[in-house]
Amino acid sequence: MIDNIKYVLHKLKDELKFNFIEDDIDIYCEKIYKNAKILTINESNELAGFIAFYDNDEKKNTAYLTMLAVNPKFNNNGYGRQLLSFSINLLKKKGFEFYDLELDRDNEIAMSLYESFGFKKIEVIGKIKMRLKL
Repeated sequence: MIDNIKYVLHKLKDELKFNFIEDDIDIYCEKIYKNAKILTINESNELAGFIAFYDNDEKKNTAYLTMLAVNPKFNNNGYGRQLLSFSINLLKKKGFEFYDLELDRDNEIAMSLYESFGFKKIEVIGKIKMRLKL
């Protein structure tokens, strides 16, 4: 699975006009593979998209969305919405209170998606921090 995630992130890096990830992609993938919950959608034996989030807060107060990525080949199929919705429902069942994320202020498509789910901007310093009350 990790190789498929690396492939999708490298494809996105080639297509996007902003730096959506600060770390080296391979190092980042190793980190999320070890520490985050990763949900995937596959189509025709290919990774169509994935979401990675941290749900290891012992107090079950705040989960953190670290990456939502859709393979450019599968854009506009609703996979990002499906993955985000599934993660929200899972976190609600686990008793989390908040779902936080940060994104680049140039990532208007992602911001629009998150706002449509009820995420609110809570801080704007460099990157935009958003929070959803679950």
